[in-house]
Amino acid sequence: MLTKAEVVLFSASEIPNKLNDKKVVIDCSNLKKLSQIIANINAIKANKIRPFGILLHDFHCNKNADLKLFSRLKLNFPSLKIIYRVDEKKVHIDIIQSALNLGFDFLYVDADNFSKKFIHSVQKIHIRDKEKVDVKHFNVFSELRKNIDKIDDELLELLAKRNTAIKEIGKIKLKNDLKIFQPKRWKNILNESLQHAKKYDIDKDELRKILETIHIHAIKTQLNIYSKKVDKKS
Repeated sequence: MLTKAEVVLFSASEIPNKLNDKKVVIDCSNLKKLSQIIANINAIKANKIRPFGILLHDFHCNKNADLKLFSRLKLNFPSLKIIYRVDEKKVHIDIIQSALNLGFDFLYVDADNFSKKFIHSVQKIHIRDKEKVDVKHFNVFSELRKNIDKIDDELLELLAKRNTAIKEIGKIKLKNDLKIFQPKRWKNILNESLQHAKKYDIDKDELRKILETIHIHAIKTQLNIYSKKVDKKS
């Protein structure tokens, strides 16, 4: 855990004159967009200050937007620590534990503003700081990862084949003056796929999001085909 005694919290608009030996943490508690956070980081680096970490607040592992933000921060700034700002009034212990399970590096706690009971609960949270699998599980773990890599390659090949078919269908739709979006067919595809979600142990809501993303890409692909035809006419 990090406390006030160990860090200096500030945003890009509030850079202090003296930092002493404290860890510099960028307060991004009120920011939800990656572009805003990156702007803060760059502004601070421009002042020749090397930040230790980024402070996030009101983060929920069950929100896709929050998970995307976290993963992009980790990818773009691997050396920066991602720190969870604990708010007793808003955050349950289970949510904090989920954040640490995900990969947050530290908790930031202002102990003066917390009840002793809550501080005691926070101290019981399990910290996962290992980076490698133990010898006992290494071979199985490595093999499973290889299988996932192979499946990912197969998925890319299938998506490429699907995209080729989408383009051909788009050309036929164009020649026959059909509208791109076919709601009845899309409804049938969606309903049929969602019916199989339980069979394959896939969450329905997550499956819907995946299918909708693929469908939107197909629509954009066919819109591009139609727009090229219009360009040729003009």
